[in-house]
Amino acid sequence: MKKISLVIIILIVGLSLFADGLNKDAQQLKDEYPAFYEAVKQRAVGEWGDDHTMILYVINQQSTALFDCNELLSTHGIIVGTQIAEWCDDEINYYENYFLAPVDWEMVLYTSKMQIEAQANY
Repeated sequence: MKKISLVIIILIVGLSLFADGLNKDAQQLKDEYPAFYEAVKQRAVGEWGDDHTMILYVINQQSTALFDCNELLSTHGIIVGTQIAEWCDDEINYYENYFLAPVDWEMVLYTSKMQIEAQANY
């Protein structure tokens, strides 16, 4: 019985960590680039419906990845640009700015880093 109670407590505490609100990157995106934030938010809502805990989690993760991708663009623009097109849910050409597109920024970041690392090894 004590083990079950401990597991339940750990789950509740773990889930409450996601419910604290927007992280600094998501808040910055919302404040300074509301249209980009809206694109991230709409993609999260589309993926998770009414699971608000997961929507918040995805918004936070995607916002951080978006800022990281933006930094990589200055040094590895072709690689990152290719990955943005690859991980966009729509045709990227429909958008005047790729930050307005429904993009999986975490996957863009991950695959870009893998490509950059591979490129450095030959």
